[in-house]
Amino acid sequence: MNRTRSLAGIAALGAAIAAPAAVAATSHVKLWENKKNSMICGLEIAANGKQPNTVLCAAKGIPKPKGTPKTAPGDPFVQITKSGKPKLVLISQDSYVTNHSVFLPDGTTWSSVGVTCKVGATVTCTNGSAHGFKIGNGKYKPF
Repeated sequence: MNRTRSLAGIAALGAAIAAPAAVAATSHVKLWENKKNSMICGLEIAANGKQPNTVLCAAKGIPKPKGTPKTAPGDPFVQITKSGKPKLVLISQDSYVTNHSVFLPDGTTWSSVGVTCKVGATVTCTNGSAHGFKIGNGKYKPF
């Protein structure tokens, strides 16, 4: 191997090592979907004109709350706030603060009202109490 090629290779390797890693984007939009279009999350309208403080998500695989009659109206959603465990609810009306959703690419971190979600084919949302849930691929897993 000649010296010129060797030095060029070392320089390229050094530049690759020194280059900063790509930083994942952070979003604070009010309503969003993952690229796979398998779920939607956003800020829920608060009662009495108060500021939103709850994240509301829908996805295939979210079950109805336990003890709910099969004929109960509404679709299953999961709610989460800045503390406490996620809560399953049935909702039969548009309850997001906006109807304009944004597709967030895989790797995006979404954050608002004390809840952070990591976006991908599956989405994991957590709060300050280290509670949350994972949704996607037709499954729901609270923690």
